[in-house]
Amino acid sequence: MQSKKMYLILIICSFLNISFSHADILKEIRVMGNTKSKTSVVKRYVHKKIGEDLAVEDIKAIQERLLKLHQIRLEKIDFKDGILLIEVTDKWSLFPVPMITQSGDYYSRGILIYENNFLGAHGTMATAFAWTNSGFNGLLYFQDESLVNENIGFKALLLRKADLIEFERHNGIVSRFESRYDTFIFTPNYLSDNQVYKIGPILINKSIVDDSGNEIYKRSAYGLFGRHHYQKYQVTDTQYEGLITTLNTTFARDDTSKSILLIEGDVKTSYAIDENYINFTMQGHYSTDSSYLYSKLIGGNEGNRGYDKQSVPTKNNLSGMIQWQQYLFYRTFVAPFYEYNIITLIDPILDGRTIKENSVGLSLRYFFKKISIPAVLVEYAHNIEDNSEHFHLNIGLSI
Repeated sequence: MQSKKMYLILIICSFLNISFSHADILKEIRVMGNTKSKTSVVKRYVHKKIGEDLAVEDIKAIQERLLKLHQIRLEKIDFKDGILLIEVTDKWSLFPVPMITQSGDYYSRGILIYENNFLGAHGTMATAFAWTNSGFNGLLYFQDESLVNENIGFKALLLRKADLIEFERHNGIVSRFESRYDTFIFTPNYLSDNQVYKIGPILINKSIVDDSGNEIYKRSAYGLFGRHHYQKYQVTDTQYEGLITTLNTTFARDDTSKSILLIEGDVKTSYAIDENYINFTMQGHYSTDSSYLYSKLIGGNEGNRGYDKQSVPTKNNLSGMIQWQQYLFYRTFVAPFYEYNIITLIDPILDGRTIKENSVGLSLRYFFKKISIPAVLVEYAHNIEDNSEHFHLNIGLSI
């Protein structure tokens, strides 16, 4: 029985282009083929030090980590006579990404310049500019979770955002205003296998402007932002298969010395069935603040498509979604979906009412290769309780 298992391992390793002799001491790591990625950056995914034993299971784990990288393509991995040879090809890493969104009366038009191998260190640098109904939006973003060493890095985000909020009930506008805010976040992180832990300072300034241009609300706050992110998946040609979870916690004090706690959670899982996918999502948040400052705007995204984009200012919400993505042709899918939402509005909107609603719909989506976010999305959703229809268009990304 043992010989059959060993024979099977040999066949798998041969298929994956892995060769080996036996468990041996790692004497040297050689990286070949990289023209942009730093050799030291590729080496850090080995997770083994010179002088340590390297077995078949270790090589398979190294291969899995390298195959997940969007910056390089793994061509070959070989371990012989104590020398680990990793042959890679750098991928194109600088992308101009359009940002075009239309949902109800809300629109956004812009472009994002995205570099996912900044200075050859596999960090992400992004600069975005967009115009919405409410004016200029801007983003400056940097993230490298292994900048200092294989476990320590940081993220920095500077965002200016303006949103048109049109909250509707039964096809009538209940509340309409502009939300304008500036945010800065700096979070050092600790990376451990499939998990990332982040914590750092956050600053936010927010104002609300009514239809007449009058500023009816203005607050600022500072505090700490923490995140735990877990991802266990394999990348397919178009999307991912596996589990991703995110938990965000923000503790802040505003300029009236009021303390605010915001907790946000998100769980996503995807299963590939031949060339098709079934997706499950659960997401929710809880805020101790009932005003505009730490309201979460939902709508127009998966889990909240029974509303227009950025249209529902909520204090708390819980949503669930199930979706089938049927392959049509050339990375194009049609996706029927069902969503359920429990939403508690902020106090200025309908006295903080809680609503429970179901939505069904259909989307047509085209994916770039190996990216889980649709490059082009056209979508229709019907809110069953509210009896409203919603159409969404998104090309590229959005901020």
